Amino acid sequence: VRDDGPRIFFHEITGPQRIEVRFHEPIAQIKPENIKVIKKGGNEEIKVHSTEIAKNGRILFIQTENLPETPEQFYEVTLKNIENLRGKTPSLNPRTLTVVYRPKLFY
Repeated sequence: VRDDGPRIFFHEITGPQRIEVRFHEPIAQIKPENIKVIKKGGNEEIKVHSTEIAKNGRILFIQTENLPETPEQFYEVTLKNIENLRGKTPSLNPRTLTVVYRPKLFY
């Protein structure tokens, strides 16, 4: 079965407690309960506090409550019920991505 749900092309931890996910097309709001964040290696669940979609509809901001800022720590993010705004059906399968905390160094 082909899944024509929105495609993800970029994802990273962009700040304290914040994960950014970029899509190729505008998406509808995703409720926090449709997002699961797990710390890899320890299977510790990270609480998703809120979500926000950028004005262009292509960027999802995920705000967490307890995302540790441990360098090179990997997290698995699973998104369910992703729906685009062009009338296509929601994604049939959850999308799972791996994000890494990499502190930005400024000189």
